[in-house]
Amino acid sequence: MKIGFFDIEGWEEDVVRKEFPNDDLFFTKEKLHEFDMSKNNDFDAVSVFVSSEVSEKVINRFPSLKFITTRSTGFDHVDLNVCKEKKSLLDLFLDMEIIRSRSLLSDSF
Repeated sequence: MKIGFFDIEGWEEDVVRKEFPNDDLFFTKEKLHEFDMSKNNDFDAVSVFVSSEVSEKVINRFPSLKFITTRSTGFDHVDLNVCKEKKSLLDLFLDMEIIRSRSLLSDSF
């Protein structure tokens, strides 16, 4: 799977590489909505932080996109209406939130 990590700090890259050793990973400090997508827009998944706007315009610029996740507790920077229209994005987005919540809970006990 080709995964793009946006608005990411250097220390996060090492952690992510260990978790996804067999995937094609791309890292940038750029925010998703500021990224020059003409260079690289064939991601299967993107991971963003709160400063990246995930709008309809941005989502539509990634023709292969199947999965969006945010490295934050909030997701008001993600256009959920567009995700709802593209059911796989919404389902996977919400599933990831559930998985992350379960993971955080199990790590806490």
